[in-house]
Amino acid sequence: LYQIIVSNLQPLEFFGGFYYGGIMRNFFLAIVFSVMCDSVLWAWTPEPGAQFCSYGYMWDGNSENCVVCPDNTYQDSDSWDLNFCNPCPTGTGMVSSNPADHDSIDDCKTSCVPGYYLPANGTSCVQCPRNSYCAGGDFGVSTADVGIMSCPNNTYSPEGSDSADDCGRVLHIGEYILYLRTAKLTVPSLNVQIGNTIYYGDMFPA
Repeated sequence: LYQIIVSNLQPLEFFGGFYYGGIMRNFFLAIVFSVMCDSVLWAWTPEPGAQFCSYGYMWDGNSENCVVCPDNTYQDSDSWDLNFCNPCPTGTGMVSSNPADHDSIDDCKTSCVPGYYLPANGTSCVQCPRNSYCAGGDFGVSTADVGIMSCPNNTYSPEGSDSADDCGRVLHIGEYILYLRTAKLTVPSLNVQIGNTIYYGDMFPA
């Protein structure tokens, strides 16, 4: 900008001499830049009484203060007088008074009860499939299944299992499968002893 202005200046007659540099040039440029800077400062100056709200907060006009985003909402921007928070995607949310729990969409969680997990890119819980277990919990949206674990090798579990203790051996009885486990007592009438070990079982259709 300096070069453009200087290159377009015409010689000025001043007390019988021509000046396009020195005092006259600097005086002219000082006026131009002063006007420009004042305009920029005016454009970025917030309204009187405005406050800068950080991540996880929103501006509350009633109290005239920054307040933590309400439950099930988040704010991942910081700005002057930002008077709203973004709602979590359907099926997700959070309950917290800590701004750190409201500063990203990743804070929006889906709560799955034991026996259920959150599938990839999903916001609704799905029942744990056979031969796996799902302890439940609060999960954020992910590109992979979360909250699900496979049973150890050569062990099996019925649908809706919620712990590793559900994983065990199986007995096929006609059209039924008897799922056996050594630690989790289920239906005593289905107890089976193999060697010196007593297995506890649940019977499900094959």
